[in-house]
Amino acid sequence: MMISLKSMTEYEYDNKRYYHDYRDCIIKAVGLDMESLILHKPTENMQISICDTFQDFDFHYNPYTCYILRIYDGGYLWTIKTRYSKLLSFHKALKYDPLINNKQDIMKELQFPRKSVFCHFNHGLLKKRNKKLKIYLDKICQYHEILLSQTMRDLVIPHNFIF
Repeated sequence: MMISLKSMTEYEYDNKRYYHDYRDCIIKAVGLDMESLILHKPTENMQISICDTFQDFDFHYNPYTCYILRIYDGGYLWTIKTRYSKLLSFHKALKYDPLINNKQDIMKELQFPRKSVFCHFNHGLLKKRNKKLKIYLDKICQYHEILLSQTMRDLVIPHNFIF
């Protein structure tokens, strides 16, 4: 499914900013290729963890913190390279997902770490945010409604791979 950013409204784009490019994905499972991953539907047994954190630069040479998410589901293991802003967009999009929309108590329980302007340069703040993100991802994995939601699928499955 190819997404054209030019044809999206600003609202739609804001809600899809957590999509990942297929080049951000590394498959580490025997028997899983990109085509199979694209067709994979997340199950309620999915586990997500942060396996690495490092500093990277965007196209304008602005620093950002990069997170490597390890996703294990249905006997398959793959990783996604992401950044804080994509995870924040994912968190905001959860509020509008039809499976979660009527269960606001779930959203109240999920505490997403706040953004800090100085976080890129302060190792202590990075460690604190990383710890809070790990707690956040652990809590997400406890809610089957979130794991089975389209929003979760949009986060963990790349979207612009062409067969």
